[in-house]
Amino acid sequence: MRYLTSFAGEPSDHNRFDVIVIGAGVGGLFAALNLPHSMKTAVVMSALPKDTNSGLAQGGIAICQGPEDQESHVEDTLEAGCRHNDPEAVRVMVKESPDIAQDLMALGVEFDRNPDGSLKLTREGGHSKNRILHTKDSTGAEIVRALAKAARGRDNLTFFDNAFAVDIITDQFGSAGVLAVLGGATRCLFARHLVVATGGIGRLYERTTNMRYSSGDGIAMAIRAGASVLDMEFVQFHPTGLYSPSSQQSFLISEAVRGEGGILRSPKGEPFMRDEHPLKDLAPRDIVARAVTRQMLKHNSPFVYLDVTHLGGDFLRTRFPNIYHRCLEEGLDIARDWIPVRPVAHYLMGGISTDLWGRSSVEGLYACGEAARTGVHGANRLASNSLLEALVFAKRIARVIPDTPRPGLLPSYAGEPRHRGAEFPWDPTEAMERIRRIMTERAFVIRTAEGLRKAREELGEMLSSAGGADLSSIDHFEVINMIQVALSVVNGALSRPSSLGSHWIEG
Repeated sequence: MRYLTSFAGEPSDHNRFDVIVIGAGVGGLFAALNLPHSMKTAVVMSALPKDTNSGLAQGGIAICQGPEDQESHVEDTLEAGCRHNDPEAVRVMVKESPDIAQDLMALGVEFDRNPDGSLKLTREGGHSKNRILHTKDSTGAEIVRALAKAARGRDNLTFFDNAFAVDIITDQFGSAGVLAVLGGATRCLFARHLVVATGGIGRLYERTTNMRYSSGDGIAMAIRAGASVLDMEFVQFHPTGLYSPSSQQSFLISEAVRGEGGILRSPKGEPFMRDEHPLKDLAPRDIVARAVTRQMLKHNSPFVYLDVTHLGGDFLRTRFPNIYHRCLEEGLDIARDWIPVRPVAHYLMGGISTDLWGRSSVEGLYACGEAARTGVHGANRLASNSLLEALVFAKRIARVIPDTPRPGLLPSYAGEPRHRGAEFPWDPTEAMERIRRIMTERAFVIRTAEGLRKAREELGEMLSSAGGADLSSIDHFEVINMIQVALSVVNGALSRPSSLGSHWIEG
């Protein structure tokens, strides 16, 4: 499938832009804000900024604390990533992080401060020192708030709300625009520079911290456009999603909670991380997620506990107000009660393969944030590097685009004619549930080669069954995107027979 649906369009004043950004999380917004005011830019978004995964980020943003901290931050990132990282990309991110912090504060982001006015720093798993800026336990929401406010004030930015990007339009020169559902109709938007900032793939699993839009749509579009993807097998499962059997979207209990002294306990109440890693409860996430999973299997329990009762109610209500009140909604007073938690799909380390300037293998196509594989995260993301990575490479994309000449657009464009006619073979909701069941059973925290092969077979059969069908709705497009991205994850996992980081294979 090159395109999911047929189309035809001609560039004109109302649909032609210098740059199109797909996605309105921190990566997309920051890229748009850093482009020159002279560049006419479209921001295509299925979710409002406040409803993106970026807005869910609780813990904070890791910022290198001066030249003496550079090597330490780099080393922590490489160690967490099992040294599968691109060291040059890591150094770029760390070196440019202080400027990012200054940019954010200039845009109105308010980080927590000490009584003397200095920035308050915390620590999370895998970090050797305190270097994480935060705004209570709602750092992502605060950054998104400030970026969205600034972006809405820019007269060179045109926002397409409630839009669904279907496909990247390409020609012999590379990217040429995007086909999107806007206001119920399929339309073409044209630009020679296209930035994919669509987030991750958490909705491929039954339990995730991600918002409902995280189906890997941008990655699937890039795959169909011919872009290279890499490291798709490295999916990070956060070890402490709040156990709530009634909800598919899991509320995240931030790693910062363990950074402040939270203790993981088995279903019988025994602390178990002291036997798993020298950093105990602050071990890298992949190690903690596997330890939690094994405790659940050992005790035949759907959760373990996170104990913060020793930290005191006043501290918890002040430091983690969002978490405290969300747990109260579940009938838990975390000052007295242990929190039931379990691993959930959280973050993708792989994605659209990019260079140090966010450029993909397709001319004019860029990617940043969770949709991109920059090489920073390696096999396992270090906590609080995600917001930083998205912002650093979004800004670099905005710096390189004005200096990258591209050929003019062609007079007209048309997608490949589709001669199908068959009805879509499933109810889309049931198809999505099937994909999630396959991925949760076969490609979750602990995998087996046999299970992955079965997943590939089942997903391949689903894709083949849909090959002759008419795709007539956003639900249909999402199902195909989910299958294609799930296959990328499974194929990546099968191509790596040995365990590494978040990809753990047994048997």
